[in-house]
Amino acid sequence: SARAALVLAVLHSSTRSTEMSETLSEIERLADILARAGDEAGARLAQAWAAFALFAMGRAGEAAQRGRALVDLGDGDELWQREAQSTVGGSLVYGPTPVEEAIAWIQAAIDRAEGARWAWGGYTGLGRLRALQGRFAEGRELIARARASAEDVGNRHALASLLGAEGEIEYAAGNSAEAARLIRESYEAMTATGDRSFASTIAVALGYVLLDLDEADEAWRFGTIARDTSSTDDVVSQAGGRAVQARVLSRRGDHDRAASLARGAVEIMARTDYLVHHGEVLVHLAHVLRQAGQADEALAAARSAVALFEQKGATFLVDRTERLIEEWVG
Repeated sequence: SARAALVLAVLHSSTRSTEMSETLSEIERLADILARAGDEAGARLAQAWAAFALFAMGRAGEAAQRGRALVDLGDGDELWQREAQSTVGGSLVYGPTPVEEAIAWIQAAIDRAEGARWAWGGYTGLGRLRALQGRFAEGRELIARARASAEDVGNRHALASLLGAEGEIEYAAGNSAEAARLIRESYEAMTATGDRSFASTIAVALGYVLLDLDEADEAWRFGTIARDTSSTDDVVSQAGGRAVQARVLSRRGDHDRAASLARGAVEIMARTDYLVHHGEVLVHLAHVLRQAGQADEALAAARSAVALFEQKGATFLVDRTERLIEEWVG
């Protein structure tokens, strides 16, 4: 049936059997079939998953628009409604929507549907957004609420993801060793669920932390995992994996290869509307260029990152990157 084919398409995507673009085309085809068959809930579920595919491909603004159209059909706790809420929330966190606007929308959605099974995702998004403002204590509290919500419904996948979110907040707060422990546990738990797609994204986060801990070989390994276990159009894994590998090569003195990989990461992210991820790979490029003796180009890349962080309202990242620029300028 079309419903079964829909579920299989999404499962294949999570195990890297297909490219995200192919998954999107198949889901949209099945949505039309389900709509013609009068399966309204099935068609809406397909539309929600199509929105998520767009999000994963770096088209967060479009994904949020499609997801909101579904959310506006009414509150509830059917699967398609949970998936639509989740996609909108993720798109608001990572996409072009300013932090305060994203917080307001997600909080309003939680308030409208207190106790809903998707609330863990809302609290996670709020925690990540507060971390972008440097409000780490609030971020931790929100992740704790998300964990309680996920535990209430026994969502194993969510609990694995939350370990990563918690670790990323600790990393931003300067607690790299604890961040590495949490994110590694998240990676192992997500891999155990069989979801290689999400695991590859977590591998990027772990690679970044391992760089800070001067564990270059392990960082390289997880950068490679991110690239090798994700589809070619999984933008976060492909760009992030390249950025991690670039930093390792830079430290080893292989500046040409490092710059090539770092520029490739920026090129991938420049095709998306993921403002924070784009800014982060620009900062990694800046480090690589500075190590190669290209000081002016490094400063230009770092300043471009600041502009993206400012557009997002990620004040913590703005301040941190401006301090880096000041240090380099002397």
